[in-house]
Amino acid sequence: LSFRRAARYEPHVVWHWYNVTEMLVELGQYEEALPPAREAVRVNPSHVQAWAKLGQVLRYLKRYEEALIAYERAVALQPNFAWAHNGMGIIYEQMGRYEDALASYQLAAQHDQLDASHWYNQGNALALLGRMAEALPLLKRAVELKPDFSRAWARLGGALRNLGRYEEAVAALGTATTLDPANAWAWSELSKTLSALGRAAEAEEAQRRAAESKPDHAIYLTQHADALFNRGAVHEALALLDQALRLDPRSARAWARRGQVLRRLDRNLDALRSYERALELDPRYAWAW
Repeated sequence: LSFRRAARYEPHVVWHWYNVTEMLVELGQYEEALPPAREAVRVNPSHVQAWAKLGQVLRYLKRYEEALIAYERAVALQPNFAWAHNGMGIIYEQMGRYEDALASYQLAAQHDQLDASHWYNQGNALALLGRMAEALPLLKRAVELKPDFSRAWARLGGALRNLGRYEEAVAALGTATTLDPANAWAWSELSKTLSALGRAAEAEEAQRRAAESKPDHAIYLTQHADALFNRGAVHEALALLDQALRLDPRSARAWARRGQVLRRLDRNLDALRSYERALELDPRYAWAW
C-alpha cells in the first residue's frame, strides 16, 4: 500500500513502480504484478532492474518468449547482470532447451562467482543433458559455497549414482535429506542408490519417505509401490497405484505397474486393461508391451 501511494504521488519515479512489482511478486500475485512492471519500463526504458523484473514476472506467468525479450533488454543494457542471465537460463530450462540454459548459467557464474545457485544451475543443466562427469565439479563448487544447499547435495548425489559411485552418492544424498527432510527427489535418489547396493529394506524406507514428502505427486507413490511389490506386499502396492492414478490418470508408468501387480494377483483381464491403458498413453512404452 505504501509503495502504491508513492507511485501515485510520483508516477515518474521508476523505483516506486519497481517496488510495487517486487511486493506483488513476493505475495505470488503475478498477474497483478504485470501492469506495474510494464509501467516501470515505460517510465524509464533504460532501467536494467525493471526490465529484469518484468522478465521474472512474465516467467512466472509462463509467457516465456515475452520474458526472454525482457531479460535480453536487461543484459543488453548491462551485459554483466548475472541475475538476468540466470533468469534467462531458468526459462530455457523450463522450455527444455538445456544447452541454451547451460550457456546462460555459465554467463551468470562468470559475472557472479560467489552465488552458489549459478554453479548448481550449471550442474543441473549438465545432468539434464546426461553429462554427469562434467556436472560433478560444478555441483561440488555449489556445496562448497553454500554447505546447507540441499538441492545441490541432492543433485550431486544423483550424479554420483549415475556414475556408479554409490557410497559417495549415499553420503551426499544423506546430507541432502538431513538438511531438508521434505526433499522428495533426494529420498527417491537415495532409494535407488541403496537398492543398487543391495540394501533393500533401507531403499524401501527411503522411497516411503519420498512418497510421504510429496503425497500429491503420482511419481513418488508409483516408485513406493514398486518397492512394496518387490518385497511381495502386492495389495499395498495396488492401493498406492490406485492412489497415484487418482492424482494423475495419464501416468503410463502407474498404469503399467498396476498391470504388473494385477497379473501377480491372477487378475489377468484387469491387468490387460491396465497395460492397454498405459499403451494408449505411451505407444512406445516397451516395458508395458
